[in-house]
Amino acid sequence: MSDPLGSLFRAVQGTPLGVGILIGLSLLIAFSLADTKRAARPDRIAFEVSADRLEYVYNLMPPRPPVIPGPTVRARIRLTNESAEALALDFLSSQRFDFLLEDERGEVVFRWSEGKIFLPVLGRETVKPGDSLVYEATFALPGSDRGILPAGRYALRGVLVAETPFSGTLPVRIVHAH
Repeated sequence: MSDPLGSLFRAVQGTPLGVGILIGLSLLIAFSLADTKRAARPDRIAFEVSADRLEYVYNLMPPRPPVIPGPTVRARIRLTNESAEALALDFLSSQRFDFLLEDERGEVVFRWSEGKIFLPVLGRETVKPGDSLVYEATFALPGSDRGILPAGRYALRGVLVAETPFSGTLPVRIVHAH
């Protein structure tokens, strides 16, 4: 692995200040382009969102408990690298994915990551050609303590929260059993 700062200092040592600055900037740009090229996004990436079912039921039949729980969702996202080159995914925190539930107007009515704490650390995941990256989460939709979601059509959106994000949706329904 090369040492960009060491190369920069060796390149400018013993040169006039203006020339040294130009050489230094050129080297920094070259290292930046090399990193960008190495982390380039391949053309053939498959991204899918799946869940344990397509219909989630709020049980509103008597006798009702004091707090009506929301239905439990098991969701998964899968990114598959179908290209011939490795895919480098850079992240700005320890969070790798998110799940959102959007109503028919596109408004986010639930966000899996809400209230969670993620470390502010940089990270990288590399997906080799033919390999997949899978993330799963099990969560409860809002219950009566947070506001039961109206019956209707929704989109479950899975998001890979890399610097170059990937996302996909799955149509789901919320129904009320009376």
